This record gives sequence, C-alpha cells and structure tokens, in this order.
Amino acid sequence: MPTSTDSAATSSSVSASCAGSAASTDGVTCSYLRLGGRGPRVLLVHATGFCATVWRPFAEALSDRFECWALDVRSHGLSTTAEDGRFEWEATGHDVLAVIEAIDEREGPSPSGWRGVGHSMGAAALLLAEQYRPGTFEAMWLYEPIVFATSLRAQFPEVTDNPLAQGAERRRETFDTRQAALDNFTSKAPMNVFAPGVVEGYLERGFVPVDPADPSGALTLACDRDIEAQIYRSGHLHHAWEGLGSVRCPVMVAGGPTDSDGPATLASMIAEELPAGRWSRHDELAHFGPFEAPAATAAEAAAFFGEEVQRIQRSRDEVRVMLRYPLADRKSLASLNAMRIRTPEGGEVPFSTVAEAEVGKSFPRIQRIDRSRSVNIRADADKTAVDLDAIRADL
Repeated sequence: MPTSTDSAATSSSVSASCAGSAASTDGVTCSYLRLGGRGPRVLLVHATGFCATVWRPFAEALSDRFECWALDVRSHGLSTTAEDGRFEWEATGHDVLAVIEAIDEREGPSPSGWRGVGHSMGAAALLLAEQYRPGTFEAMWLYEPIVFATSLRAQFPEVTDNPLAQGAERRRETFDTRQAALDNFTSKAPMNVFAPGVVEGYLERGFVPVDPADPSGALTLACDRDIEAQIYRSGHLHHAWEGLGSVRCPVMVAGGPTDSDGPATLASMIAEELPAGRWSRHDELAHFGPFEAPAATAAEAAAFFGEEVQRIQRSRDEVRVMLRYPLADRKSLASLNAMRIRTPEGGEVPFSTVAEAEVGKSFPRIQRIDRSRSVNIRADADKTAVDLDAIRADL
C-alpha cells in the first residue's frame, strides 16, 4: 500500500500545492504534488529529464474545471532512484499507479475517476499504467508518446551513439544561482520558445541545492546525467505497443507534423492502434508542444475530456453524464462556425467572429513499411498495347 505524507496545506489555487510521496516498485519513493483546481482529477506526467512542476502553466489552464496533480517519475525531481540504480521504462507505469493510490487514500477516491495527461516518456507511462490496471483512467490526452511499434523496435541495434543520450552526458550539471540557470535555458533551444512559467517550473524540481542547508545557493541536476542517458538509450525496449489493444478508454494522441520520422510519426501510429484512439495534428508545434502553447493544448485536452454535469443511479450502477456537443454538430465546418463562444464580459458570439478555420487536405489513413510511407497502386493494362513484363520489371 502506498504511503503518503503531507508537506503543505491543501488549496484550490494553482499557486498553492499539496505535496506527498508514494511507495512504488524497486524501492522507489515517488514525489507528487497538487497543482490546484477543482473538479475531476487529472494526473500530469512529464518527459525524460523534466519534473512535475513543469506542468504549472498547463495546469493553470485546466484549473477552472479539473483538479490537477503531477508526479516526479523515478530518478527525476524529488523522487528516488531504483535500488539497483537502473531505470526501467516499464516501471514508470507502476509509479503512476502508486501515486494515484496514494492520492485516493489520502483525499478519498475521486467520484469522477481519473484523467491522464502525459508528454513523451510520461505519455508512455500512462499507457503502461492503464495496461497494468485497465479502467484506471476515464480518458487520456497524450502528446507524442515514446512507444515504438514492434516492427520498428526490432530495427534498433544496441544503441551506443544515441545523440540524445550523448547530449545528456554532456549536460551542464551545476549553476551558481537560480537566475544563472534561468538565463541559460531561456536563451537557447528548446526552452527559448517555452511559455512563461514553464522554465521556472522546470528549475523548481528539476534542480536541487548543492548544499541542502543553502537553498538559495548553487544548484545541481536532480536527474543524474548517466541515468538520463540510460533512459534515452532504452526508450525502444519497453513493450507498451503490444498492449495498446487493452487500452479501452478514449485517448487523444496529439503531436506535431508527421512529415519526418520522429515522435509525431510514432504518435499518429499509436492513435491508429488504440481501440478508442484519436489523432490530433498540430503543425505549429514541435515535440514540446504542451510547453510551447500550454493554454491551447490544455484547452484541447479539456474539450476532449468533456465536462461531467450529472450522475444518475441505475440499480447498482452509477451513470456519469458528460457534456459534449452532439456527434452531428462535431462533423461539419458550418457547425464550428456557428458555435457560440463566451466572452470575458459574459456575452456569447459566434466562433466565426473571433477566429478563422481553414480547410485542408489530409490522408484518411497512413500506412508504413519499414518506417516509410507506402501506397497501393492498381491499374488495368491493355495487353495488346503494352508489354506487361516490361512494366513489371520497371516497377
């Protein structure tokens, strides 16, 4: 049974947080905190090298409708490392479940269940958790999960020259002051395009004092460089892909452009494989989309989750009533343009008066062979006019 310890008073505001810890597998203690809000609970899970508090701006955008919690995955932030010093991707799903158990034990079970929001490694962790314990999540919004198809995973050699791992091993470990660290990260990619508050959140738990007795002094990385490199080198080894069929809850998989082999391409494949998966492409965003545009991506997640407006008891079952537009009103551009948007003054105006929607072309389905896009071409040939053997040889 997970253990939980309080370190701050509960508050409904995003600025105040309620923190605790949960016992996971392999002797790991996972740290978590409440980022504020009221409503159904949402668990936010970060990417490799990041931490719980990087989600603060995203959580703020959700806080009027959802109660937001976030955790430090093992070896990150204030969480501990496995007793054997190794990082196993499969274990991140256990971290998620341990934290949910600890929060439900302390706060009481969530009447509306849990929703999950994850980025990169964190998105994979949520998928693993749902596979380990089906029904844990009512719905999930995942941005570019790192989950490799079986056919792709087999192509990876024993990776020793992974560029992400090499970059992690060269990462600067310490800074004399918090301001020096902030100036460093906000001056270069990828954090130079992060929204205000994201980098500050990263420094909140992504770095710890060199001297615990001097919290305002020099800082050092919370996630050891060697462990971060190990995470990147082993990202293709876990088996979340094989269990995607057991994830029955609605899942929106979001990502950037799929024009090249990268996390967004993986994400679109994952959405196709999930029984209730949907793909949402953001051409304007890169791999760190939730932190480049936290308000916009959080709005998409909130709309996908819907809003619980009522509960009805039917015999021994409890039926949740979720507020969403009818399916017929979600299928046409005309319905979108006529949608009413509430203004800050409390009035309502048509969507078309405050935004523009453009129609573009998209493939209904993308098929790949050996990571390359493939198409089937069929044609009828007049045998009296062409040489069929020559055509076959040319193809």
